[in-house]
Amino acid sequence: EPARVVVEDRASPLVRGWGRSVTRTDEWYGFQANPRPHVHVIASVDETSYTPGPGRMDGDHPVAWCRSYEGGRSVYTALGHPISAWSDPAFLTHVLGGIRLAMGSVPFKC
Repeated sequence: EPARVVVEDRASPLVRGWGRSVTRTDEWYGFQANPRPHVHVIASVDETSYTPGPGRMDGDHPVAWCRSYEGGRSVYTALGHPISAWSDPAFLTHVLGGIRLAMGSVPFKC
């Protein structure tokens, strides 16, 4: 389902070239617990831009984040469910940015 993804940290390599928000078509899963208190949120989905159903997260729905972990960094994205995402240059830039961030090859503090 198409939805608006809000870029919360425009300096992150995960969202390079995305602007303040982008419309993405994906499957939007809710999480049992909101990860925001424990991670650095890079992007979230605007729950008013689609029909969240039982996966609703009450308006705060992170979809991409990173965090420091045992001297390194972990990166998570909830995007990429449709097969078409894997031929989309913007999504591939998102994935490559996450790999580079996790490797520490780009300067960015999680």
